[in-house]
Amino acid sequence: MTRYWVRPDITYLPVTDMGPLPYALVWRSEAESEPIRALAGIIHDLGPLPSAPAAP
Repeated sequence: MTRYWVRPDITYLPVTDMGPLPYALVWRSEAESEPIRALAGIIHDLGPLPSAPAAP
């Protein structure tokens, strides 16, 4: 996360004692545009992130 959004006023802490959370890319239908469809296509093509190692 900090690799993409550097914010000196925010500290990012990894949560290592729980499984991954499901999420989805969403947008308002009235805001749909070619750039949003392109972003959704790229995300779809990349596929899911690899699973993180299980906490000990």
